[in-house]
Amino acid sequence: MPTLEVGDFILVNKFAYGVRLPITHQKIVDVDKPETGDVVVFRYPQNPKVDYIKRLIGVPGDTVRWDNKELYINGKAVEREAVGEYEARDQHNVIRPTFRLRETLGEIQHDMLVVPGTGGRA
Repeated sequence: MPTLEVGDFILVNKFAYGVRLPITHQKIVDVDKPETGDVVVFRYPQNPKVDYIKRLIGVPGDTVRWDNKELYINGKAVEREAVGEYEARDQHNVIRPTFRLRETLGEIQHDMLVVPGTGGRA
C-alpha cells in the first residue's frame, strides 16, 4: 500500500498555492487554493525545524470535528469502510496486525491503516 514513512524523502512544489516574499511571507502571486485530499507540507509550529506532512481534510469555511474516534466535516460523518487486514511492519521489522480502512471525503477516497490498541493510525 503506498504510504509515507518517517524518514522518507519527497519533492514538493513550494509555489503550488502561491508565491510569497521572503521574511514577511506576504503573498504576491496567488496560484491555486488547497483542496480536500491534497497532501500538504508545513513546519511544525512548536518546532519549526520539523516538517509535517498531512492530508488536508478541510478547507476554509469547513467545520471539522473529531468525536469518539469519528470524523465529521460540516456536521456529516465521514464515510469509512473496512477493506481488510494488512500486515504492517514496525521499525524493528515486527509484523503488527493492522486494519485497512477506506475513507471517502466527497468524491475522493483514501486508504488508511489503523493499529488496534494504539489509539491511532499506523
